[in-house]
Amino acid sequence: MKWQGQDGSIARALQTVKAFASGWEWDKVDKQLLLQDCALIISSHLLIWCAVPTAALALVAPLIKAMGRQIG
Repeated sequence: MKWQGQDGSIARALQTVKAFASGWEWDKVDKQLLLQDCALIISSHLLIWCAVPTAALALVAPLIKAMGRQIG
């Protein structure tokens, strides 16, 4: 994947942040790299991993309640 490994987006973003933090070099900050190639990828993966189980639980919980009422 293009965001993994030594030449991936995350590694390059960390290098950019290190260069900025160590010498306050604002010219080293790359909007494309930090936002679009790194932050959006991470946030979309986190959203998928959080939203899908929540949505599945929201869909399945009423079904389980209805089945429980019919049995009991």
